Amino acid sequence: MSKQAIFTRRALLTVGAGACAALAGCGGDGAPTETAPGTDAEQQPTDSPGSDTVDGSGAVEFDYPSGTSESGVENETLRFAHQEKVEAAGSATRTTESTHGSLATTDVEKFDDEGNLFSEYRGQLVTQQSWVPADEDVEYVRVEKGDQTAYRIEDPVGGTGGVATLGDTFVFLETVWGPAETVVETDDGPAVRYESDEVDTGDERISNTISSYDATLTVTEEGYIREFTFDVTEGESGESTDQSMTTTLSDVGETDLSVPTWLETARSDGVQFEASVRSDGAVFVLSMKNGMVPADATVELEDDQARKNGALLTSLSPGDTLYVGFSESDELLVHTDEPPADARSLSGRADISIKADLLLFKDFAEP
Repeated sequence: MSKQAIFTRRALLTVGAGACAALAGCGGDGAPTETAPGTDAEQQPTDSPGSDTVDGSGAVEFDYPSGTSESGVENETLRFAHQEKVEAAGSATRTTESTHGSLATTDVEKFDDEGNLFSEYRGQLVTQQSWVPADEDVEYVRVEKGDQTAYRIEDPVGGTGGVATLGDTFVFLETVWGPAETVVETDDGPAVRYESDEVDTGDERISNTISSYDATLTVTEEGYIREFTFDVTEGESGESTDQSMTTTLSDVGETDLSVPTWLETARSDGVQFEASVRSDGAVFVLSMKNGMVPADATVELEDDQARKNGALLTSLSPGDTLYVGFSESDELLVHTDEPPADARSLSGRADISIKADLLLFKDFAEP
């Protein structure tokens, strides 16, 4: 098959940063950034699908679930069938291991039958854990880097987080799969395996500089994706980068969670703001509800026109209000006494963060 469209390096990296995303809250905003090889997560390794062939002549004696057949995969149908099965099971664990050159990260996310949600992102520099209790409308976050630790209290992810959707993995399931290769035995019973060397997607985050792409997909008879892997080499002009990802779903219907030992510390010390944008769309208004922010913290604001950061210069405690915006000349405005009078309207999506040694707050607003 020809190598057609594949997601860009940025898209590939967000998978498994989710805490935190991270990687990464996850996908997306505020995920920890790594620049060196990572270490393994302190997590029991998840068994990958076995290699014992049930039917050596091909994957024919198998009860194909919705979205799969001997001839191939209907990605969208499988996607929804998978999510439905996992949510109906009541609990599960997703583990994603990613590499980008020499950088390695591990992202684990779990939910239990009581509705609790736990996630952990690990790289060499940063470890981030989060806990969303079923009976509270908040997410508690613990970030550790060397001997430094910080806590945040944020709006919750809700539901099953990225477990039932396999994090950002579904973005990559636009892979064009060939016919079923074989049936393998797993801890969850027989599963069918597909292979591919082609991605064909209309997503705008694509690159045409792929020199190689190989992926495998393993789906159980129960109808959920047991494992998805890819290896890709991307780049041009003699500069290429190898990337890989393995996402595994395990303990479906059998995942148990216990309350993190750090939860009470997060409740008392976690930095929490109530954030909004002023009605004229010009200023972030951050009302502090919990924790403490030191005076040497850095405030950063970015929109479609500018990206600036500056020192906070005054400490914040519960009851204080912080106003952040841009002047007409794109200078950063940081006020704690009253809102700036000369702030221009924020342009497009606006992202705000507060960092000391570690990230203490992040949010965004869109018009």
